[in-house]
Amino acid sequence: MVQQMGIESRVRFTGIIPYDLLPSYLPMADAFVTASISEVHPLSVIEAMASGLPVLGIQSPGVGDIVEDGITGYLIDGEDLATFTAKMVRMATDHDKRKRMGIEARKAADQYAIERTTNLLVECYQHAISSNAWRKRSWTMRINRMLDRWRRS
Repeated sequence: MVQQMGIESRVRFTGIIPYDLLPSYLPMADAFVTASISEVHPLSVIEAMASGLPVLGIQSPGVGDIVEDGITGYLIDGEDLATFTAKMVRMATDHDKRKRMGIEARKAADQYAIERTTNLLVECYQHAISSNAWRKRSWTMRINRMLDRWRRS
């Protein structure tokens, strides 16, 4: 199809890219397009946004939670191929809008940084531990503690 369209000089098929080389490939793109509707936490979308790429995707759990329509990319409701194509053309032709969305995408991706998410996870664990501390003082434990104190005295 690329040959039929005469765009060989503008399209490269790289094959599978080793994961550690991916960060050097993403900035070469103008946008990130995904038609996935089954990723609950789409790491590929977050990585693309962190590279400053606007995202075109389908409104679904995961992608729809991360991409802000018209701000960090475009979201399509349902699997409407005509709308998906129209938004892709708009993204490809409106260079200024695409650039602004890429800047916003990079900012939005910061909330998924490993340092931030790790700290949030640690906070959740600490909260769970501290809010359940009362369970450590069950009646059985309280009685055993009292008996231990009585025996020692």
